[in-house]
Amino acid sequence: MDNNNVNIPNNNPQIPNNQPVDGAVVNQPQEVIQPVEPPVVNGPVVAPPSVGNNNLNFNEEDGKILVPIGLEPVQPINPQPINTQPVEEVKKEVVEPTPTVAPPTQDDGILENTKMQKVEIEYTPPSGFKKFVMVFMFAALLGSIIFMPEINKYLEKLKESKTPKVDEEQIMNGTLSCSFQTNNDTFDLIYSGIFNFSNRELTSLTYTLTTKGDRVLDSTSLQLLYDSCKSLSTDLEDKSYGVKVSCDLSGGTVRVDESIDYSEFKEDEASKLFKQYDIELADFEAKQNIGDIEKELKSSNYICFTESKSS
Repeated sequence: MDNNNVNIPNNNPQIPNNQPVDGAVVNQPQEVIQPVEPPVVNGPVVAPPSVGNNNLNFNEEDGKILVPIGLEPVQPINPQPINTQPVEEVKKEVVEPTPTVAPPTQDDGILENTKMQKVEIEYTPPSGFKKFVMVFMFAALLGSIIFMPEINKYLEKLKESKTPKVDEEQIMNGTLSCSFQTNNDTFDLIYSGIFNFSNRELTSLTYTLTTKGDRVLDSTSLQLLYDSCKSLSTDLEDKSYGVKVSCDLSGGTVRVDESIDYSEFKEDEASKLFKQYDIELADFEAKQNIGDIEKELKSSNYICFTESKSS
């Protein structure tokens, strides 16, 4: 032990502390420095840039250790608690993206107008020749529908002209039989006639008008026609007009037969009487040329044929 450094307790209050007494140093009570407990760090601690004893300074006045800046205790960083609970699997719903339609813009309108203008510019109206052809075809179709009966007559005449004709001039005496069928709003009508001729001149005629209707629905009209025919027939029995009438009603059909002898026929008187009973009278004349009669009837769509009769 070094004798020069013996600490002698100072019991004399008059002697100040730290003053040598006969070469000896009086022991001065010193403040005990409490050790600084290191902070408890729960997380990672970042060390200051420089740690060492040379950076600690002791303040002699108050007996405290001065800690330089940068060596302060680092506050612990509280880590986030770890969730140890099992994580439920979340089902992700797949949502299909909704297609978005871009709203029309001004450019679209301009483009549409441009297309319309382009169509209008490129349109070429039909030429005059095409219009003429279309109008002509339409008129021809319409005319063929309207004039169909006349066209049929012309075709029949054309066919007859190409068919070899029998020399009818050789049939001087005989009969010409013709018939024609038609209808009106109520009845079916059949006209037929047997023309007797001699030397190609009409001598007598049996003319028949057949009226067919519904037996039930048209019974009243048919009965009126039959009654008129019977009245006419009775009235003609007392007159010598050269014409006789017979009537028949059967199954919805009324048949009126007119027998005319042209050697005794009085056309004017007979015509008035027939009109009185609303019965049609055959319109032919005595000694009329049988060839002319046939031609006239065929032009009205009658079907005719001629038979020879021995004299």
